[in-house]
Amino acid sequence: MVQIVRKSKLSAKQNRLVCNAYSVKISKSQFDKSWNLLKKEIDSLREELGADQILADNGDGLGSRGFNFINKERSYFDVNKFSEENPKLYKKYLTKKPYFEYKPII
Repeated sequence: MVQIVRKSKLSAKQNRLVCNAYSVKISKSQFDKSWNLLKKEIDSLREELGADQILADNGDGLGSRGFNFINKERSYFDVNKFSEENPKLYKKYLTKKPYFEYKPII
C-alpha cells in the first residue's frame, strides 16, 4: 500500500522543502532537455567554424560569453561486451540495489 503524506501533516519547513525540491527537479528536467537541443546546434556550429573557442556578446553589458571546446578522452568498462563474452562471470558479479526514483507529480 502506498503511504501518502499530505500537506496538513507537514511542518512549514518540510512543506517548503518539498515545494522547492519539486521546482528544482522540474526546472532541471526542462534545462536538461533545452541543453541537449542547444548542444547539438553548438556542436554543429563548432564543426562548421572549425573553432576551439566561440565567444558571443548579446549586448547586455555583461561582456562576452561562450565556450572553450576541450578534447578529452574517458575510459569506461564496456558492460555489454563483457556480458556477451563472459555471461557466467557477468551474472556472478551482477547485483541489484534498491533505490528511489524521484518522479514529480504534475
